[in-house]
Amino acid sequence: MKYFISLILICSSFFVSSQTIEDALSTETKFYNAVDKWVAFPSQKNDSTAVYGFIYIDEHAGFTFRMIGDFKIVDGDFKNIPNDIYKTTIFASRLSKNSRLFALLNEEQQNQLNLPVTPDWLSVYKLQAGDVSYLTNIGNKYNAVGASQNALGPLLKAYAIEPHFEGLEFELGYAYNALFQFEKSIPILEKAIKYDTSNELLYKELGFAFLNLEDIEKAKDVYVKGISIALSENNKIEMAFNLTYGYYKQMDKSNFNLWAKKVREMVKQDSPYIAYLVQMEEQWPE
Repeated sequence: MKYFISLILICSSFFVSSQTIEDALSTETKFYNAVDKWVAFPSQKNDSTAVYGFIYIDEHAGFTFRMIGDFKIVDGDFKNIPNDIYKTTIFASRLSKNSRLFALLNEEQQNQLNLPVTPDWLSVYKLQAGDVSYLTNIGNKYNAVGASQNALGPLLKAYAIEPHFEGLEFELGYAYNALFQFEKSIPILEKAIKYDTSNELLYKELGFAFLNLEDIEKAKDVYVKGISIALSENNKIEMAFNLTYGYYKQMDKSNFNLWAKKVREMVKQDSPYIAYLVQMEEQWPE
């Protein structure tokens, strides 16, 4: 029995000491779900080491990964690899939709690397954290990378303080639409339009919400008004095409033809919108 227990201990020790970086790190977290957290990923230079750092949002530049150092696994623990370059140089990279996945470092791993809960320098990026402008910008950054669920928190905080702050109602309406919560988007956008009747982006989002709730008449009223006041040709085209597609889904051929003609008048012949219209026309049931 003593021999058997000793054998288990020896095998266990061997397993831990031979653990690879890939075994220790679960790189499956998107950067926007790791904001204000310590993260790591295997080094491309050496498969036995990993890079670690901190993800934060720069209010103006966006999602950022700041590299802090390298580590390796020794007897199952994360051990820093000394490198003076990290003491004199800041390595920061901007993150986008196509950025890699990260591994979140748990509390034990952070302790092994002697990491604080948050780095001291993070406070520089939090100076205006309670301001409506800051909260709106953060919401915008989340919306821009497809993380609208994360955008709701800061946007709703800002909305409770100053609902008509420039750009806020659009971002909040956009977030709800992206999350298919159209019923929540509509009252926000309707109030916004009453306050700012010339903001074409608000009409675009409101029309989109009505369209997805299959209220084609309200969508039409909003889009017609939006098209009439829009300065951006792209926004005009998008609203007209969305309405055309709405009529296609309802199999309303008369109105589909009417709006398909309007779209064709707005775009060039090589526009992708033409190809979409042709595809719908070819699939129209006899």
